[in-house]
Amino acid sequence: MAAAPPRQERRQQISASPSPQSSSSGGHSPAALDGRERAIGAPCPALANGRGSPMLEVTNRPSSGEDVSLNLYRLKPASLALIEPLIAFCVRRRISPDLITAAALPFAVLGAMAITLSPALPALLWLVPVAAAARLICNLIDGAVARRLEISHPRGELLNELVDRLADIVLLSAPLVMTASDSSSYTFVSLFGGPRFVTELPISVPLVIAGLFGALIASYVGVTAKAAGGRRLYHGILSKPGRMTLIAVIAPLSTIIGPDVWVAYGPLLAGGTLLTLLARLRTAWRELT
Repeated sequence: MAAAPPRQERRQQISASPSPQSSSSGGHSPAALDGRERAIGAPCPALANGRGSPMLEVTNRPSSGEDVSLNLYRLKPASLALIEPLIAFCVRRRISPDLITAAALPFAVLGAMAITLSPALPALLWLVPVAAAARLICNLIDGAVARRLEISHPRGELLNELVDRLADIVLLSAPLVMTASDSSSYTFVSLFGGPRFVTELPISVPLVIAGLFGALIASYVGVTAKAAGGRRLYHGILSKPGRMTLIAVIAPLSTIIGPDVWVAYGPLLAGGTLLTLLARLRTAWRELT
């Protein structure tokens, strides 16, 4: 009796086999869609949207080496249910999914502008959570709209990755602009102590830069893992939702407690993106055998 093929070969055979769903996915082959894969390695065309976010990164169990407790993307199905009316509106109006994807960048610019102008008008920092949430919503609904309109295409994933990286650079680096600004412009109004005048924000420039590079490299590892024959990796404590949550919390909190809150931004960003990078490297290394 012939020996059973190794597990990795079986996974490749499953991935290579045609799926009945893929033949009826609006005329798009799995290769022309996003290529999402389940944890067992089989393609899942129903989740393929040509965009950079999965409906659910794993199914019933985590992949090798992946700590699902640190994967905020697992909240995506519940989030989609909450914004279903918005998705339905975009479908009725036939709003281009590419336009929705691209809209994430202006929202990131809005958040960055609110941060950089906040020394003169601290209330602007309350716009940062709104901008961060709007960016995430754009990323949530673009793929859903593309699937329902049956206009998914490979360029959608390219556009999504490009916009995501630019938005990260713009928004996550915005506090550095405040640090380099004229010290005379810094006036923070705290609910606990009244106006405060500071010479500079307590931000570690090297740590913020390290965190920004960590976010970019972690995203690069996630994309490269898929290019190498695996799946797109999204997990990590400071994946995109985690990064947006970090800056969305610290910005308005600084108007309540004071600018000293920003002292935590650099270490949290650098440490969190480093852990995210290491988690994705570990998963990719184990899976790409």
